[in-house]
Amino acid sequence: MAWEYKIITSAEDTDDETMLNELGAEGWELISVQISEVTYVEENAESEEGDEYVEEVATYYLKRAK
Repeated sequence: MAWEYKIITSAEDTDDETMLNELGAEGWELISVQISEVTYVEENAESEEGDEYVEEVATYYLKRAK
């Protein structure tokens, strides 16, 4: 049997449950999840240093039979 793979990255503001349910209905099977924190620096015109903020990002690894 051959497999087809898909990798999806989503941010905190994504409705992951709905997305995963839709993918499951299409035959995709979740095989792994990786949660990581990404730090962004936003330049600030008022000071030399930028404002930092951290966002959690989920990466989903899926497979389905071809």
